[in-house]
Amino acid sequence: MRLLQLHPQIRSAARWKHLHLRAISTAIHQPDRVPWNSLVSNLQYDTKVACKNGRESLKFRFQHKQGESLNYFVDSLIRVINEQADELRRTFPEKYESASPEDVVIGDEVATRIFPLVHAWRSHCWNGVLDDHKMGTINKTVESELCTHAERGKDCKCALPLKERRMAAFLRQYEENDCYCFMQVNSEAFFNLEVTKTLLIQGEIDTILNIFSNPDVDYSEWWNQAECHCNACEYDIGLDQMYYMALRSYVTLNALLHFPQLWDHGSSYSAEANDYRRLSAYQKMVRETTKRSQTTEVATYPHMQFFGITRSQSIALANMREGETLGRPLKPEEHPIPEVFGVPCELVVPRHPLHPDNLDKVQLYFDYCWKLILRCVLLDRAQDLSFGENADKITQLVNDLGSCGCCAGTSAMSYDGWKHKFV
Repeated sequence: MRLLQLHPQIRSAARWKHLHLRAISTAIHQPDRVPWNSLVSNLQYDTKVACKNGRESLKFRFQHKQGESLNYFVDSLIRVINEQADELRRTFPEKYESASPEDVVIGDEVATRIFPLVHAWRSHCWNGVLDDHKMGTINKTVESELCTHAERGKDCKCALPLKERRMAAFLRQYEENDCYCFMQVNSEAFFNLEVTKTLLIQGEIDTILNIFSNPDVDYSEWWNQAECHCNACEYDIGLDQMYYMALRSYVTLNALLHFPQLWDHGSSYSAEANDYRRLSAYQKMVRETTKRSQTTEVATYPHMQFFGITRSQSIALANMREGETLGRPLKPEEHPIPEVFGVPCELVVPRHPLHPDNLDKVQLYFDYCWKLILRCVLLDRAQDLSFGENADKITQLVNDLGSCGCCAGTSAMSYDGWKHKFV
């Protein structure tokens, strides 16, 4: 008799689970255009497979024609990106009139829209174009109003000086520098690189296309760049960070939506449950998209906002050892990151993006990441960087989904000459 009384509850729980599994599956982005199955059919979750460092991870199945299937996914993703970039480009003028050096190419309306983000990185990351650059030092002298000074002098403390909105500012080019001399040599050119990143984040594509239509603008050295070229420096200050952060988050979260056994519906992090947040691929994705370099934090803003990571937590993530969990509490921080338009400001269930209650916000985040990817491609084409045809980075990103990084034989990649391929 007692068993019969439980049946309605069992049926109700099963119905709830079915509805939420269905809702989560519908959150997958562009299932009709991106061949997600070619990727996820080659991955598996097996609790019996232990890594040397004890972390959980997805594993490659190494089944017949796996390399062919994974390469097809990478090639198809690049094709879809370029097709939709074509569609986006057609919404803007085909040609722009080349601006003269003294022309203001960032008008007041655009400057007003991007100003909160510029003020944020000027206040927390950058102490001025000509001032000492001290990462993490809060600069309270930066003015929070649009600049009206004709020239930038010592008395101009504006976050976005009018001089930096003129065409001449974007004609500065990267110059090779010795170690510890990056800011002395490249501070002014780098400032406008940060402004360009801000324009990308806020979707000011018309302004970007107008600026980059000038044949004397040369950002070829700024796509993939480091403070210096010694072995100790990472190439983490260039425009490529915008593209690859968005792409890593987009691919990783969409792939995890295909593994319902990893959707822990509890709001708290569980070290015992099959929880996607314990996977090395998820943890690497959060680290790579939210950790700041020593020089810039701009590219991390959309992802820090979505994942609810503060500045001090971002520093903690950057210093976290390989294998440490993201589930542990992180030190709170009094200065929040700036709000990025188009990215959900907070999740219904914090730090648990794939919880069913967060799916609407996850879809908004997917839309934003995809738009950011396309914007980067348009900028790439304007400068003829040709990175959009390069599959190496995307192949490495896909490989990270099924590789824990500590066990020999888990990688699905083969290094062939100068190219990474799946075999």
